[in-house]
Amino acid sequence: MAEQEPKPEEEKKQGTLESIVSGFKGLTKTALTIGAIAAMPYVFSYVDPTHLTSAKIFTYTISTGHATANLMQKKPALEGILKRAAIATPLSYQISNTFTGLNQLETAVAGSYGATAGTAAKVGTWAFAGQPALVTADTILNDGLGEKFRKNWWPSVKNVFKYLALPSAINVGFLYQFGLPVQMAVSAGLSFAYGLVQRLRTGEGSFKNLYESVNSSIGSADKLVSNTFYGLLDGIAYMGKSINDMYKKPPQAGQPS
Repeated sequence: MAEQEPKPEEEKKQGTLESIVSGFKGLTKTALTIGAIAAMPYVFSYVDPTHLTSAKIFTYTISTGHATANLMQKKPALEGILKRAAIATPLSYQISNTFTGLNQLETAVAGSYGATAGTAAKVGTWAFAGQPALVTADTILNDGLGEKFRKNWWPSVKNVFKYLALPSAINVGFLYQFGLPVQMAVSAGLSFAYGLVQRLRTGEGSFKNLYESVNSSIGSADKLVSNTFYGLLDGIAYMGKSINDMYKKPPQAGQPS
């Protein structure tokens, strides 16, 4: 007898199950990635607990910016995000210490030459020394010291100075009055905005791509929930039918009726 072909209903159930399994695998990977990023700043609980809040603000904002930039380029949101977070976490400590040092510099200069001179010294040191040094460190951590570094370092320094000089000066020169976490939040926000502007300026990404990617992600989430719900209903119905069929079977010979 020729082997019977599977019924369409069976194929549909199998497809639903595969979709659920695939969806949960994706959710598990996403959850593990997000969990790893969320945990990274907590290393400062042991290294320097006073930096924990600033590390969280900076790492999470930078990671969100990286994911957004990915979507603008029609890439998976989490592509490369672990590496970016792993770079942002120690970099946040460098930036925090730089801000603290600049505030001390301002106090020292202001004590001898006045408040205006103190602010000018702080802003100038940040613009021409601190910020280029941090961009250099970030480029090394991203690209290493090979050809990519030589290609990307100077354009990165130049563009950051060109686009972020004024808002960074305001952050360093005036927002310190509201506390270091505020400075770290503004610094991370500027990096977030700078990354998006660069994607738009170079034509690597667009807000249209971002909109479509977000809608697609929402659709995928809805589909997963729907498939899971209906898959569970199918499973319950199948179990109920099997139990019902078992009781409907006629008793076998030798068994009491």
